Parts: sequence; structure tokens; C-alpha cells
Amino acid sequence: MKKPVRIIALVISLTAILFVLSSCGSAGVKPSDQSGSPLIGTWIAQKKGDSDYTFNADGTGYLQRGEIIEKITFADKGDGTFEMSTERVQKPIKQGYRIEGDTLYTIDPDLGIEEAYTRKQ
Repeated sequence: MKKPVRIIALVISLTAILFVLSSCGSAGVKPSDQSGSPLIGTWIAQKKGDSDYTFNADGTGYLQRGEIIEKITFADKGDGTFEMSTERVQKPIKQGYRIEGDTLYTIDPDLGIEEAYTRKQ
């Protein structure tokens, strides 16, 4: 009778260990080739107080609000959305976007808030 209890305890322990190990690691967006993305470049917020973005072709970039500059990684999904994670927020942040001429519009999918940015020349 003791042997089945030990086996069950071992299986439960191994399952718990595998669960803990599978949740380790960064959940952020991984840098990848984004050279085909229309987001590539530096975008300056049209409204004071909004963040400026720099998107690099290697999937990295910067988010700047005032004097605070934070590194980002991003992935253009190719469907009018992109995901990014920052140094502080590793969980991917989803944004909708559209580009009209030299203006980038980002759309928060949860709140529906739209922000406009001008491409830096």
C-alpha cells in the first residue's frame, strides 16, 4: 500500500516541478528581423506628454517620455497591429496602428484611444 502512495506523490511532485520550470524565462517580445515593417523609423508624438518611439529593423528600439528613455523590443504582426515589451513591462503590450503619409496612429485595443505621431525626417 505504501508503494502506490509514493508513486502518486512522485508524479505530483514531478508535475509541480515541470509547471514551475515551464513558467520561468522572459515572457517579453523577442527581437527579430522587422526590416519590412512600415513602423521602422522615429516617430514624434503630436500631443505633448505622449511617448516618442524609435523602431529599428532588428526588432529593438526606444520609447521616450520626457527625459526617460526605455529600451523596447517589438514585432509587427503584419495585420495592423504590433506587440512590444519594455524593460519594465515584459508582458507583451498589443497596439493597433495605421500609417497615413508621415503620420502614425496607434490605437489602444482595450480603451480605443488613438494617438498620432509624425515621422522624424
